[in-house]
Amino acid sequence: MNTERRVTEPQLIDQGLAILKQALPATWKVARMEDPKNDLQRADAILAIGAMDQAQARVVIEAKTSFTPKDVDAVLGRARLLQRVAGDVPLLVVAPWFSERSRSLLVQAGLNYLDLAGNVRLATNYPALYVFREPGVKAPKSIQSGLSLRGVKAGRLVRLLVDVAPPYSGLELAKYAGVTAGYVSRLLEMLDREAIIERNPRGAVERVDWRELLKRRAEDYGVFTSNAITRYVCPNGANYALEKIGDVPQRDVGLTGSFPVERVVSVAPPNLLILYTQSSEQDLVQIAGLLPADEGANVVIATPADPVIMESRWPVAQALPARVPVVAASQLALDCVTGNGRMPQEGAAFMDWMGQNEDQWRFKNLASMPQRRSGA
Repeated sequence: MNTERRVTEPQLIDQGLAILKQALPATWKVARMEDPKNDLQRADAILAIGAMDQAQARVVIEAKTSFTPKDVDAVLGRARLLQRVAGDVPLLVVAPWFSERSRSLLVQAGLNYLDLAGNVRLATNYPALYVFREPGVKAPKSIQSGLSLRGVKAGRLVRLLVDVAPPYSGLELAKYAGVTAGYVSRLLEMLDREAIIERNPRGAVERVDWRELLKRRAEDYGVFTSNAITRYVCPNGANYALEKIGDVPQRDVGLTGSFPVERVVSVAPPNLLILYTQSSEQDLVQIAGLLPADEGANVVIATPADPVIMESRWPVAQALPARVPVVAASQLALDCVTGNGRMPQEGAAFMDWMGQNEDQWRFKNLASMPQRRSGA
């Protein structure tokens, strides 16, 4: 079915009904019904759904010719009004497309949805009915959100939004991230549409869903693909390499990956040491006795795509103790979830720790964050 063209509300409802019928057993019927009491007179459509000759559920249709995550609150308000007027009548939101983010927020709000790509979630209490389908179809290009967090500028802004609690203005973010105000404004607009941030009427950021923001950044970043890396073997093991490197003063080294995460969440013993450096790679090789390796590496040395990547931003100095400075929690989470082997599981567990210990890794405001190094 072609979901790229703009559909009218009547077309949207008709096509949605056809998809819903296909998702139900053949013995069930879906039919439009009237509202004799006028309780639901402002509904886009009212459906009767159920098995033939048995009790049927009333479902109210809310048709949206376009939908973004930011629209969830408005629909939730409509659903609550509906409950006050007509009781426990489920609301089914129908749109050409719901992004994964939109679907997740709708489920969290207890709302049902159906789109023309075949994504369906419908739950009713009487009669008991639950339909859930996700065909895995990608959004047509014409209705994709356009949100991209690829590149150095996006990385800097994402890190700042995660590392520092709001509120802050776009101009303040531009100053601290070292990017243009125009770029910040455009990216904040997209994040606002995706309900990843919330802004006040003057445009200042008041809330950041940092978990979702890191998840979206991870779609456009990879610890082994976005940075230049060299793989090595330490004959005495990765733990030995970390001990040797920790014996000397650290000026240009940042520790990331499994080793620092293991200090707070233990998934499995770490076996791959990952270090960032801009200019000290040969020194590290010599200190730890590393040998180049195409296979079987237990040490990776990365040149960061941006110096900000290896900054150690921790408001509580001993939140994550280590012999080598550890990258910021936001970067550590990103590196783990985009790594290989057990690293994604470690990253997920670490983000759970972040959620429970926000005061240990997140600055209370921009003024409390240390100034970036010269040249960063």
